Amino acid sequence: MKQAWFRAILRTLFAMAVSLLTTHIAMSVFLGEFQPVGYLIALLVPLFISLPMSFYVEHQRQWLAAANRELNATRKQLETALAQKEFEARHDSMTGLTNREHFVAHLGKCRRKSDVGAVLILDVDHFKTVNDTYGHHVGDRALLAIVSAITGSVREGDVVGRMGGEEFSVFLPEVDEEATLIVAERIRQAVEETDFEAEQGKKLPLSISIGGALSTGSETALDLIRLADARMYAAKRAGRNQVVLRDDDSSQSPAHQQESAAA
Repeated sequence: MKQAWFRAILRTLFAMAVSLLTTHIAMSVFLGEFQPVGYLIALLVPLFISLPMSFYVEHQRQWLAAANRELNATRKQLETALAQKEFEARHDSMTGLTNREHFVAHLGKCRRKSDVGAVLILDVDHFKTVNDTYGHHVGDRALLAIVSAITGSVREGDVVGRMGGEEFSVFLPEVDEEATLIVAERIRQAVEETDFEAEQGKKLPLSISIGGALSTGSETALDLIRLADARMYAAKRAGRNQVVLRDDDSSQSPAHQQESAAA
């Protein structure tokens, strides 16, 4: 308000000065003499017209500027809230990983661009026992530790998602079977080597079973996920804590092939 009055007064003083100068020139040219009443009018007219009008204009300008700032702040808040909602709609709330719906959509989009790639489905071994023995809070910590191992083992550009519960997924673009097996085994080993304490001084071994499916160009995204999921269950049946990329056991990591042969 004070600033509006200050600017209005400055404009009024300027208008009064211009009015006085104009009046002085007009009287000297047209009248040849100077009338005090003319100067008085030259002062009063800007005072009664320019001052209130200048104040109104300045007040409205400041009000509009404040309203515009408020609108911009509200817009930024809405954009932030919308971005957060979009993130929440696409990601799992506990792990921050891509959720099932977005993972499937992303996989479908990538499949339309390239036929080369693989899908891994990973399931935590004996997770129900962890929850039943130590409680869900320990189970949640175990899942986060496993997520850290998974995300630390994949390559840049790979997509990690949570399919639900203790089941996770990984999309590996531009890989063949050998590269897929290398990444899958690196993930499996990283989880196996995770140092996790369920309770003070109580170490709890963690492991995952992994099934994988490579694209041949004819499958849909859901076809690849179903095939990888079926092979994950095959890994469970074969003893858990291992990788299966085919419907036979020839794609298991060498260490597990040796274990299977020894058995």
